[in-house]
Amino acid sequence: NIEALASSLESKLNQHKSILMQLFIPIVFTQPVKTSLYGTLIGLLNNRVPELGKEIVAKLCKIFQEAFDEVHPYKLRLLFRFGAELIESNVIKSDSYVELLLKVVEQCDPDKNGKMVDTSATDSACSARSELFLSVMLDLIPF
Repeated sequence: NIEALASSLESKLNQHKSILMQLFIPIVFTQPVKTSLYGTLIGLLNNRVPELGKEIVAKLCKIFQEAFDEVHPYKLRLLFRFGAELIESNVIKSDSYVELLLKVVEQCDPDKNGKMVDTSATDSACSARSELFLSVMLDLIPF
């Protein structure tokens, strides 16, 4: 029962907060099929301890930035899915998440960021990075 797990974690939060904070986001990478379960668990904990939700979102933003800087497609895909789950559990507001997605789309606009690769005098193609970001975003449609 996920509510019992949330109650158990809440009681241990004061003693083991640093350990739990180290586990919350990396576990999404090790068990991606359970992303919705982790999102729900964090949502339940956020309802009981709102500052925990803020800390998790701050950590999520940091890991997002690292994944963008490394252009790590697997991490990006899982982080975007996890972010969608956090919206469903009312940890993240959908407006702020849409803003993030729009910033990613903006990175794919060759006129704004100059990430076009000239293949000939007349042809140009989006960079692999832009294509990666778009494919990751298309992967979110089912969520």
